Amino acid sequence: EAVREKMLGRAELLTPVCKAYCSDIGYEVSTTALQVLGGHGYLKDYPIEQLVRDSKIGSIYEGTNGIQAIDLIGRKIGRKGGASFMELMMDLTEVLDKHAEHPRLAASFKRMTHHKDQLAEITMSFAGMQMSGDLDYPLLSATPYLRMLGNVIIGWQLLEQAVLADEALAKVYETAGASDDEAKAALHQDNDDARFYFNKIKTAEFFVSNLLTQNDHLGAAISSNDHSPLEAVFNQ
Repeated sequence: EAVREKMLGRAELLTPVCKAYCSDIGYEVSTTALQVLGGHGYLKDYPIEQLVRDSKIGSIYEGTNGIQAIDLIGRKIGRKGGASFMELMMDLTEVLDKHAEHPRLAASFKRMTHHKDQLAEITMSFAGMQMSGDLDYPLLSATPYLRMLGNVIIGWQLLEQAVLADEALAKVYETAGASDDEAKAALHQDNDDARFYFNKIKTAEFFVSNLLTQNDHLGAAISSNDHSPLEAVFNQ
C-alpha cells in the first residue's frame, strides 16, 4: 500500500511535466528537422512541414502547457505537504550518490547533482513565498520551472540508461577481444550492439553537458525575483 501510494503521487506529480515538456520538445524537434532541410523542409515535397503543424497541437489541447505548468506549481508540488516532490528528490539523490565515482560518467553525475540541488532550492523558495503570502510569483515562474524539472528528469533517466549501457558495452568489448582504444573504435563501427550502447552513453553526456545547462539560465531568471510582468500597467 505504501509503495502504491508513493507511485500514485509520482504519477500525479509528473503528469503535467510529461504532457507539457514532451509536447514542447516534440515541436522543437520538428522545427529543427525542418531547419536542417532548409527551404526544402518548408515545402510539401517532404513531410516535415506537416509534422511541424501536427506536433504543435500537442502543447495546446488537453490543457495548454501554461495551464499544465500552473497545475504543477499550484497543486502537484505541494501535494501532501510536498511529500511527492521530496520523495522524487530522495530517489534521484540515491542514484547520484551511488554513481558519483563512476569510472566513465562521474563528471556527468556531478553536473546532475548541481542541477538537482538547484531545482530543490528553487522549489523550497516557492514554498517560502507562498507561506509569506506571495502566490503570484511562483505562478509567474511556472513555465520555466516545469522546463527545469523536465530537464532534470530526462538527465536522470539518460544517465541511468548510460550506466547500464556502459556495463553492456564492456561485455561486448570483452567478447570481441577489443582491449585498446583503436579496437574499440572499430567495434563501434562494425558491431550494432557496441554502436548502440556507445551512442547511449554519448547521448547522456551530451544532454547533461549541453542541454541540461539551460537550467542555469532558467534558474537565474526565476531566482531574480523580478515581479515586473506583474507590476506592468496595461490599458484595459
